Amino acid sequence: KQGDETTRAPDRPYLALLDEHTAYADSSSKTPYDFITTLQRDNLPLSSEVFNSLLRLELSRRQYASFWGLWKVMGDGGWRKNASSWKLALKAKKWELDSTRRRARIHTSPLQTLAGYDSARAPPHRTLFRDLLLRHQQDTSRRPSLDLPTCAVSVMTTSVLNSFLTLF
Repeated sequence: KQGDETTRAPDRPYLALLDEHTAYADSSSKTPYDFITTLQRDNLPLSSEVFNSLLRLELSRRQYASFWGLWKVMGDGGWRKNASSWKLALKAKKWELDSTRRRARIHTSPLQTLAGYDSARAPPHRTLFRDLLLRHQQDTSRRPSLDLPTCAVSVMTTSVLNSFLTLF
């Protein structure tokens, strides 16, 4: 207790620590990758939030091949990609396009070594958009709607659609 306010521990302390390190650590720091070792050692369950944090980490470090490899693992493993996941993917696609114009080297990420997944190339714009539409159809039980859903469950948000517009 600090003064009159009570401090509350985060619901998922590992995720809070990883997000904190991702936001403030420099790109050469290995501390965020220790999170993977902790996950494996403590047998912590993977979730969409964990994947989003790891995607954010790889994106912040410009590890695009690792990002897309993790994206593939997330899809193949059946974890749900939410609106945050899609926004990260679109940002990665845009940044990768900008960076490949300057240089075309692929760097291996320490995360790949620790978690044991392969690099992957970014999917084409149309494939990403098709996957988003398929996910939206599954969420809405294939019922057409004139309005965009406002529930937090849907991946089809105006910010995601606007992000897609920047790619086309």
